[in-house]
Amino acid sequence: MAKSINLSVIAEGAETEEQAQHLQKNGCDQMQGYLFSIRLSANQLINFVKDNDPVQDKSNEYSNMK
Repeated sequence: MAKSINLSVIAEGAETEEQAQHLQKNGCDQMQGYLFSIRLSANQLINFVKDNDPVQDKSNEYSNMK
């Protein structure tokens, strides 16, 4: 129904690979749940993103340029 009115579908609570595959086959655009990560506090999330960000911060390279 969401797709028929041009909305994205996001599923919460994906815990197994089978659930994720089922959701994907049935048009789910994005998922979250224990399959991907345990619940994280704000600080844990910040550290997770810092530790796993594939794009390195280039701000220091350009800080002295004008």
